[in-house]
Amino acid sequence: MSKKSRYYQKKADQPLVADAPVSQPLSKDPVKRAWEYSWKYLAILFIFAFALYANTLDYGYTLDDPISTANNKYVAMGIEGIPTLYTKGYMYGLNGVNQGAYRPMPLISFAIEYEFIGENPAANHLINVIMYGISCIILFFVLKKLFNEKHFIFAFLITMLFIAHPLHTEVVASIKSRDEIITFLFLGLTLLTLLAYDSHKKIPWLVLSGIMYYCSLISKESAFTFLAVIPATLYFFRNYSLKQIALISIPFFIAAGLYVYQRSVFLESVVASKNLDVINNTLYAAESQADRLSTAFYILSKYVWLLFVPVNMSWDYSFNQIPIIGPGDIKAIWSFLMFAGMAAYIIWGLKRKDIFAYCMLFFAATISAVSNIVVDFGSTMGERFLFVPSLAFCIAMVAVLFKVFKLDENIRSFRPSSGLISVVVIVLCLYSIRTVSRNVVWKNNMNLFTSGVESAPNSARTNFCLGYEYFVYGDKETVPELKDNYYRRAAEQMLVAVKIYPKYVDAHKNIGFMYYKLKDWDNAIRFLKNSIILNDSLPDANFYTALSYGYKAVYDTAHIYFDHALRLKPDYVDAWHYKGVMFSDQADRQPTPELRNMYIGKAIEAFDKAISMDSAFYESYIQKGYTYGKLQEFDKAIDALKKGISIKQDLHEAVMFVGIAYGFKAQYDSAITYFKKALAVKPGYADAYRNLGITYKNTKDYDNAIKYFSEGIQANPNDQGMQTLLNETVTLKQGAK
Repeated sequence: MSKKSRYYQKKADQPLVADAPVSQPLSKDPVKRAWEYSWKYLAILFIFAFALYANTLDYGYTLDDPISTANNKYVAMGIEGIPTLYTKGYMYGLNGVNQGAYRPMPLISFAIEYEFIGENPAANHLINVIMYGISCIILFFVLKKLFNEKHFIFAFLITMLFIAHPLHTEVVASIKSRDEIITFLFLGLTLLTLLAYDSHKKIPWLVLSGIMYYCSLISKESAFTFLAVIPATLYFFRNYSLKQIALISIPFFIAAGLYVYQRSVFLESVVASKNLDVINNTLYAAESQADRLSTAFYILSKYVWLLFVPVNMSWDYSFNQIPIIGPGDIKAIWSFLMFAGMAAYIIWGLKRKDIFAYCMLFFAATISAVSNIVVDFGSTMGERFLFVPSLAFCIAMVAVLFKVFKLDENIRSFRPSSGLISVVVIVLCLYSIRTVSRNVVWKNNMNLFTSGVESAPNSARTNFCLGYEYFVYGDKETVPELKDNYYRRAAEQMLVAVKIYPKYVDAHKNIGFMYYKLKDWDNAIRFLKNSIILNDSLPDANFYTALSYGYKAVYDTAHIYFDHALRLKPDYVDAWHYKGVMFSDQADRQPTPELRNMYIGKAIEAFDKAISMDSAFYESYIQKGYTYGKLQEFDKAIDALKKGISIKQDLHEAVMFVGIAYGFKAQYDSAITYFKKALAVKPGYADAYRNLGITYKNTKDYDNAIKYFSEGIQANPNDQGMQTLLNETVTLKQGAK
């Protein structure tokens, strides 16, 4: 055995693989050792991260943020909701569906925030930025311990590059994407405590590392990829045998097994029941496996391109922004060759423990979960999926710069290079400018969706979401002309989505709804029926189709669609209610009293059905009261109207109709009381003045009759009928004298 071989055999059980002496001994305590590097560098890292995202602190909720925060009822319960969040699926607090993703950790963090600060997007953004800064400091500690033979500037530059990379804007600026930050933070702690075990060979460090890894798994399941990264890291940067690596990896596999067990026990199904289509993932449009794989590899090449050139970024890359390509397409061929070359380099670099082979392996492992190559994934492409894989790029870039400028990386002999500093400063400036400017699109949904259409104009989803945001603005607008203008823009933008993807159910349905809002019944029916043809399980599409036919007085067809809606959703209260309204309208159009009464009976039956399902549904009480009034059953009318008013007191018309019913019963004092209540609810209500005047006139109280007729004319000077009543009353008063 050579002298050198004997030396390595002797060092096999020691934590580090360094054969070069270091300038000074380092503390064995990982915390103390970390602080031996100037706190100023740690401050620079945190301040740099904070400064890049400081402009997000006054942003609101965007995209899916409410799903994880205000709209999740168990998050809104604060600390009290944590047990449920830990034992249920990610979407359970939103829709009661206990399937699919199991990510309790980010939801728990939001629940804790909600306990102390309530619904506060500014605070959520602040905590995102703080967590990002902390995770980057942890990353620096990990890199410094990992590359323990290199000067700490090597780890510092990697961390700075990682902090500034514009691809991280979605993760930090989107509150919902905190799951990525927390996962990364715990993965960093996993490696940091693992490296502490490597230094001290104390089992508690390894146990703690396994616990940190478990925390990363319950933050997001993409942490599973570190079951490959952890052994690879030990292999490339420490002198362990494969057997030793396998033994050290046991806690991480135990943590993964515990996660899988919990997920299978806590969730009704580990797979979401929702059927995904090409809107979720373009690859579902591939006609063959060869086309699917060709497109998947091309998408991977786009990920790599974005790492180098982070421009023309988008929050969405759905169908048909990235068209399906076949294996003969030059883009597919180039992508295959690029990744085949990466695979060959990894194999070549394994034995040599080459840092670039490690970076390629790290990237391949961490991107695999979302690559659509290993498993089908519910998304085409997303910049947030590059958050962890981008670390490999940052390590490789700094390593390349050190080689280009021929710098000695050794902790003892490193000397900075003006060329290195210049390049790094330029890159950091460019990245920082891009990051800060990119943050702005996440300020609100209108910014986000507008930028999405600009950067991904061929995505059906970006066009649909912008259209839907126009609808939201339209609903908030109070000026009728501006409101209708937003609805038209919404329909136009969603029509672009339909042209891109003619089978886009949500787009057809919402275009129909926009035309319904615009009272364009024919176009509303056209697009709503399109959505029903594409998906026959849409109760709301059937409901609005029925209403549109109702406004066209095509009652038989309207009832067919009401019945379809109720077949799909038997407890659809609105459908029962408006079915009753339509029966009541039909009653007014009948030629005989028998037919009229038959439809009134059907209307009352439908209102009762709605009330039986929701006793607080005041609209059905009110309409039931109006309908009894048509039958001149005034006691029943009064009873129903009063029940509706007891639920919602500001219904001026309903209050007035109680007065009218009392008037028909010749209970004039009660009638006057309710007419005055109607005026109290709505001052200046001309019809209430009219009915007060008529009631006083009928009781021969001409002075009060003249008073209220006069006030009614002041409220509505163009009411000639009220003027006629006033003149008649004045004449009657003069005759009485």
